[in-house]
Parts: sequence; C-alpha cells; structure tokens
Amino acid sequence: YNDLLVNIAKTIDPEIIEVGLAEQWQRLRVHRVQLDRYLAPEGLTLLQKEIETTQGLSLPYKPVWLKPIGAIQQEYDSKRIAYSTVVITVRNKEIAENIMAKGLYFRGYNHTADRFWQVG
Repeated sequence: YNDLLVNIAKTIDPEIIEVGLAEQWQRLRVHRVQLDRYLAPEGLTLLQKEIETTQGLSLPYKPVWLKPIGAIQQEYDSKRIAYSTVVITVRNKEIAENIMAKGLYFRGYNHTADRFWQVG
C-alpha cells in the first residue's frame, strides 16, 4: 500500500517522497547545556548534530533555548550563568522516556532531561 499512498500524496504535493506511520512527537527540556559552546550563532545546529551523532537519533527540529536568547546572552555576558536549558523534540514517547530515564550524553557530559509542558 505504501507505493499507492505515495502516488496519491504526490498528486497533492509532488515533493513527497515517503509515507510513514504517524508519530507523536515529544518535547523535552535538556539541562546544563554549555553556553560557551552553544550560544554562538550556529551553536544550536552544532548541538543538534552532536546529539544526533552520539545518540543515533534524528531530531525533527533544531533545539531551542528555553529562555529568550537575549536574556541568556545578558546573564552569560555578566558571568552570572555558564549553562542553560534547551528544548528538544524527539519522534516518540519511547525515545523520550529513555532519555528521561538515562539522560542525554553529548560533549562529554550526561545531561538530565525532563518533559517540557507548554503553558499558555
């Protein structure tokens, strides 16, 4: 049935190349992310690549800072903080639960993670 579904989908959007099972993405907060490495302009892209490489994951979105970047930058520049929290999106509940149980290892450190709940 996969080929049939792809052909039908291509009539709507010719860019479609594959059809898969629906995924219920999960968002997690990853704590104690080093600002000296990841606050740079391409830092979150680097973070995504490192997580994907060390964990064998494919993140559907680039990580984002939990707090506004301006607030983080100001606190970092004034040397009040050296770490912050990012939000990552993973493709299913099983991956999320595994990360929450074991942590997320990258850059030589095991980072704790918990569920991110959007408020408001």
